Amino acid sequence: MEKKLATEVEELQITYPNAEVQLWCEDEQTLEDSLTLRYRLGLKPILRRVYVPEGETPIADVNWRFKWLWLYAFVHPQTGETYWWILPYVNTELFNQVLADFAAEFGLGANKHILLAVDRAGWHTSKNLELPEGLHLTFLPSHSPELQPFS
Repeated sequence: MEKKLATEVEELQITYPNAEVQLWCEDEQTLEDSLTLRYRLGLKPILRRVYVPEGETPIADVNWRFKWLWLYAFVHPQTGETYWWILPYVNTELFNQVLADFAAEFGLGANKHILLAVDRAGWHTSKNLELPEGLHLTFLPSHSPELQPFS
C-alpha cells in the first residue's frame, strides 16, 4: 500500500509540476466508538434504588436514548496535522460539504493538490460525490481495517 501511495503522489506531481502535492488520510468514527464508554454522548439513566414489597420483582421504566455523533477526521501523516468535523450523520451530502470545506481551508486548486486516502464506504464511492478542484481520492483495499488511521 505504501508503494502504491508513493506512486500516486509522484504521478500527481508529474501531472501538476508547479503545484504542491500532499498525501492525507480520512475516516469517520462514531464518537461512541472513538471514546471510552464513560464519555458516551447521550442520555443514560441514573441507577437508583427501587423499594418494593418483599418477594415482588422490582420494575423500573428505563428510557434509553442515544443520539450518535460522527467524527469526520483528516490527518496529514508527515506532519501530524489534523482537521475534523463533528456531524450527526454520514452520507454523501455531508461528505461533499466536508470535502468542500477541507479544500477551502487548505487552499486546494491549481497550485495545491491533495491525494486523500479513504476506505470504500458508500459515501466515498457514490456517483453523487463532488470532488473539489485539487482533491484526488485513492481507496484502501477492501477489508483492510489495519490500514485505516482511526480504527
